[in-house]
Amino acid sequence: MLFSLKEFEHFFSDAMLRKGFQLFEGGKIRLLPGKIFQVGSKQVGVDKKADRLLSYSCTCGKSYNCEHLAALLFYLQRDSFNSKSDKKSIEAKQPLPIDAYGLALRETKNKDLKNFFKNRTKEIHSADLRKIFSSDVADDFELHWLRWKMCFKSYYNNRQIGDSDIDEILKMIAHTKAHTSVKSVGIELALLIELSELLGERFSGDENKIRTFCKLLFADLYQAFSKGLNEPSKSTWLRATINILRTGHLYYETLLFLLPRALVLSRSRHFFSELSVLLENLNHRRKYSEPYDNLRIAKWMLHIRQNQVFKIPLPQNWETTSVEYAIAASELLFCSDKGERGFKMLESFYNKRDSRQKRQDQYFRDHLIQKSAEYGNTKNEVFFLREALLFDLYILPEKLRRYLNLLDKKQIQSEIDNIIRDIKADRSPMLQDKINTLLFETGRFDDLIEELRKQDNAFLTLHKVALLKWPEYNEHLLNVYLKQLMDAFSTRRVFHRP
Repeated sequence: MLFSLKEFEHFFSDAMLRKGFQLFEGGKIRLLPGKIFQVGSKQVGVDKKADRLLSYSCTCGKSYNCEHLAALLFYLQRDSFNSKSDKKSIEAKQPLPIDAYGLALRETKNKDLKNFFKNRTKEIHSADLRKIFSSDVADDFELHWLRWKMCFKSYYNNRQIGDSDIDEILKMIAHTKAHTSVKSVGIELALLIELSELLGERFSGDENKIRTFCKLLFADLYQAFSKGLNEPSKSTWLRATINILRTGHLYYETLLFLLPRALVLSRSRHFFSELSVLLENLNHRRKYSEPYDNLRIAKWMLHIRQNQVFKIPLPQNWETTSVEYAIAASELLFCSDKGERGFKMLESFYNKRDSRQKRQDQYFRDHLIQKSAEYGNTKNEVFFLREALLFDLYILPEKLRRYLNLLDKKQIQSEIDNIIRDIKADRSPMLQDKINTLLFETGRFDDLIEELRKQDNAFLTLHKVALLKWPEYNEHLLNVYLKQLMDAFSTRRVFHRP
């Protein structure tokens, strides 16, 4: 025996291996009669048994392990790894017509589908995939993931993804889904994971279009999960969760959607152990723009669920008073169909915070508002929106409008008066700006004019009010307007050199 096909690289120089691999990648190998292969412009004959090479000859005339032999061995090695028997290991694999791929899909067992597509990634075009998947195929998650991966493969080349690319991606998704007869959780999960990985690439265009599409997938999968998954779909969900952790780029919004539901679905020690290893091996540096530690939330979910299922103690050096713990524990309750307990836990946690902490809790409050709206809990949403008006640094008009829409119209004036009183009592930062916004958005212009009379440098706000009240005006408004205008003219502007 010369050597094994699995270890032939040790017997070639680096230069010969590079040249041989280029020939192999270029598809310049074809089978001739009599176990002779055409490799580029040369012919190579081999005598092999199973995965062992016994002898060879090459028309290039080189005396020792040429690049043509290396190319052929790469080719034969691929067959050796991807076949359980050796019957077809010397069969040349030329690109098949699309109908032949469809036939191969129908005849290939599920466990072989992944290898089938991996081996032919370079032979199948994205347009062909739509035709292949228009026929009935098994709902295999890995199969669909590879399908989407091949659709997007041209965007994984370290170039920036622009707006035209994003539009092309979304059109490709719509067209492919429209021509896919199988509608399943596996297809949606596979697409979600591939888009999440794509978001790790560099964008020059508006990547929020992709993020928005991911949220639509979240909504569809949430509906499917809420209705109840069958056993194959549950298994698919678990595999998808494992795969999102194995990808090179981690989109935490996807992980924190999949993970708590996977933890609720499974009681397998092996699954929990694999998750634990993957989470521990994640190399995540928290960005300054992240409101809280998403990786810590994911780890808390795992520890809490392990404690519930296997009675494994929680980490002693981790604080259960942290926001990350509250989010993790409540999310597991929501995913276990225990929404009422989840809200009670969040309310209890929030009410223990003092005023200083609540001012720092804007992102946590936004999470509470979002969960309340998601589960139709109007009472909680009104409460947390009111807290946002009190403790956020600024009042965002969209939050105020949502709050007013949820109130009875007869209560609006008294509620706004109460909020203004509480803002003044708490000596909130940006006090005057918040009061101005409340009065302006509720159309209480006369009260706002009186507030502006006490303030300096408020001409722009007063000018907007004057335009909205036109043609109505009175002497009081004119006096305040003149005062603010003169203040604006007399204000000394200081410009600093950069």
